[in-house]
Amino acid sequence: MLVGFGLGLFGQHYNDFTVDEPAHIAAGYAALARGSQARWLLPEHLTPPLLNALEALPVYLAQPRVALEALPGWGVSFPPYVRALLAVLEQTWPPPQLQLLTRLPVIWLAALLAAVIFRWGKDMWGEWGGRLALFSLVSDPNLIAHGQLATTDAGLAALGTATLFCVWRWRRRPRWRLGLLSGGLLGLTLLSKYSGGLWLLAAGLVVLTTLGQRRSSLRPGWVASSGLGLLLIGLLAPVAVYGIGVWTYRGLNLPLPAAEYWAGVLAQAGSSGARWAYAFGFRGYTHWWWYFPAAFLIKNPLPWLLLLGVALAALVRHDGRRLVALALFPAGYGLVAMESGLNIGYRHLLPVHPFLHLLVGGGLWVWLQARPRSVGRLTLCAGLALWSLLSVLLVWPYELTYFNEVSGGPAAAYQYLTDSNLDWGQTPPEVLDQYAQAHPGLRRSAPAARWRPEAGLYLVGASALQGLSPGDPFAYEWFRHQAPTAHVNAAWLVYAVPELELGWVAQCSRPVAPLDEPTIVHNSGLTDLRQLSFDCSQAWVYPTGGAAGGYYAFDHSLYQPLRLQWPSLLAGPPSPTDAFLQRHLSATQVIFDKSHVDTRPAYVLHSLARGAVMPPLPAGVYPAPADTAPLALVATDTLVTPAGFESGLSLIGTQVRWQADELEVETWWRVEADLSGRGFSIMAHLLDADGAVLAVADGLGVAPLDLARGDVWLQRHRFALPLTSGPFWLRTGGYWLDDLSRWTVTGWANTDALFLPLMP
Repeated sequence: MLVGFGLGLFGQHYNDFTVDEPAHIAAGYAALARGSQARWLLPEHLTPPLLNALEALPVYLAQPRVALEALPGWGVSFPPYVRALLAVLEQTWPPPQLQLLTRLPVIWLAALLAAVIFRWGKDMWGEWGGRLALFSLVSDPNLIAHGQLATTDAGLAALGTATLFCVWRWRRRPRWRLGLLSGGLLGLTLLSKYSGGLWLLAAGLVVLTTLGQRRSSLRPGWVASSGLGLLLIGLLAPVAVYGIGVWTYRGLNLPLPAAEYWAGVLAQAGSSGARWAYAFGFRGYTHWWWYFPAAFLIKNPLPWLLLLGVALAALVRHDGRRLVALALFPAGYGLVAMESGLNIGYRHLLPVHPFLHLLVGGGLWVWLQARPRSVGRLTLCAGLALWSLLSVLLVWPYELTYFNEVSGGPAAAYQYLTDSNLDWGQTPPEVLDQYAQAHPGLRRSAPAARWRPEAGLYLVGASALQGLSPGDPFAYEWFRHQAPTAHVNAAWLVYAVPELELGWVAQCSRPVAPLDEPTIVHNSGLTDLRQLSFDCSQAWVYPTGGAAGGYYAFDHSLYQPLRLQWPSLLAGPPSPTDAFLQRHLSATQVIFDKSHVDTRPAYVLHSLARGAVMPPLPAGVYPAPADTAPLALVATDTLVTPAGFESGLSLIGTQVRWQADELEVETWWRVEADLSGRGFSIMAHLLDADGAVLAVADGLGVAPLDLARGDVWLQRHRFALPLTSGPFWLRTGGYWLDDLSRWTVTGWANTDALFLPLMP
């Protein structure tokens, strides 16, 4: 217990206020200083006042006369009030002292939790069962991390566990004294967080099952009165704080005890999908049922997970009754969290941890007792326990950033989870300032041009990287698709950005061109950027033929839903549904994935580097008049490539792909001269050997006015395979749309077509 207490007490000094702590302190100070006059902040803060008041109590007792009504935001807006009050308090106490004063109540509650776990484990399995459970708890990085912060997570776990411990003891010996104590603790739990109602349900189930049992030594009326009194005392706590309020439902205004409290419960439950969330490469305003199970596997030490597995197996075999009794609450709580819990931090699963530590302690003791002289079992337990403790000590005092080896540890954690799992604002400013001083020119703000950050060194918070900071969730989107060169305290990532070339932007017009002119200028930082449009379902374009780098933009509907990749267990980069797009994007890199629709469509941006190598193109076509029978060309020796046309274009190659019921041909073209702007189309006819037309796939998927000298583009021609077995030929070339006249092949009189044999 001293080790656990010391880790929290001394470790908190190295962590700055997290994002949520100032809000909890400000809300608690307002509740202590103004009572019911502070209720205006409840709809914004969404937290009952008890733990907040405990955290603010030391500073309130020392400085109770702050003129809250004179602070900016008071009675109107919560965030300005929080900032203003914190500034006032810091005039009296330097930040380290203010942090210690406001965090001490939670540190003591964490010590209370440790004491309860030891006592509960001892009552169930004897002293060694309690000691093993206590050791398991002390080596829990998540409880250590949040047990030193002025928030509500560890305090709720402590009070809730104490409540159920007392209810469990009441069940064994129903007495009014235990009933009063359990009811009082239940009331405190309800006032700690809006999820406290889950403890009310658990206590109610225990009372009901107890009333259903026959006990000859106790009068049923005595048991019923003490049990119902327990629940009533718990329910009276919110009423005592919130009073009688008005419940508005379908136009009806109904008086209800603690109406504001129950409204907060519903508001909290309904907000699970209303916040931007990130996990394992997935993100958005959404909720994932798998969030907490996946976080459980990477936010806890591997050896502890193994010990938990051994303990559960031992209890299943030797002590199933106690296993069921202790597993019911964490199982129920876990299911509720999976269904409606906020996907913003594993901390919301902390209330199940005390029960898991009890199971570890009891299960390991049962397992060791099954073979008391087994040196192997004792050595295995000791080795795993030491490994678990060392893994926590090695990350001290930054337990908030703990991730186990499955995810690659804290340095790679930003790819899996962020927010309060990794980067919650706990890195002290002086740590970042020291790094900035050691690296002159380091940038710590988002780039103005989101697609093309200026060259230099950038320091980016993991939460901001994944879009979890207030403001634009895509402010650092470009960095998400790059590898960091270093990290600071695991929560901050360092990126070295080279000079980025952006000569053009080509966007697909299907189903809609996602970018408009203001969007392109704002995100590129360039007002003279060359812009092209093409239909990516039937064409592709390489501006300047690859001599200059640029970006491709596509509507997000053209991409498959993200899927986990093996073995990284991360969502892979966006992948198009069309194999044609996949082939031609293989040489590019995703640099921007705007997956959320707001005022502009969702889109994906790919970069093509200067000098990108285009695929090799088969050489050899036969120039001949369009009415020539292809069979007559076989005996000639007139293969040419490239083949120029009077239009200023030349065919530089073809690619052919045979599929089960379709033939796909790509004709590749290069612009050799300035085009007149005259409309044209590319001819593509599937012929048999005698020249009979079997299928036609003419088309043009690029805007002629967008093309310039040096550009390369390809046209995609798709033919449904005829019933005949071939051989087949392709007749291609170009023609003007205004008079349908075919282009003449340069250097070949009266020649207006090119023929290509198609061999499966």
